[in-house]
Amino acid sequence: MPYPQPAAERAWQELRATLDRARANLDRVRAAPTTMPEERRALQRVAASGELGPEMRELARHVEAGRTTWADVFEGASPYTDLLRPHLDRMVALHGESVRRQIEADPEFDPMAPHDDM
Repeated sequence: MPYPQPAAERAWQELRATLDRARANLDRVRAAPTTMPEERRALQRVAASGELGPEMRELARHVEAGRTTWADVFEGASPYTDLLRPHLDRMVALHGESVRRQIEADPEFDPMAPHDDM
């Protein structure tokens, strides 16, 4: 039995509105820099030194050569984004438990809260 037309139209309208909000939020996030220029320079310097591991050093080389940017790497838009994974895995292993405890201790954190403002 087909859906009544008014209900189907309302569902499509809600879906389109949700997609419009998601696109607007994505545009807003993309427009806001995630790091400041001095932070990117510091990351470049430390990554190039090898202190963050060989994969991050390789990423720094690609950034230095103009083949990618740190923003593209962190947004997943770089062809070299996979090189970030070992560093992130090390950071989670090193700091994950501490971050989890801090989040759990935050009385305002609600994992079930809607993220309408994102």
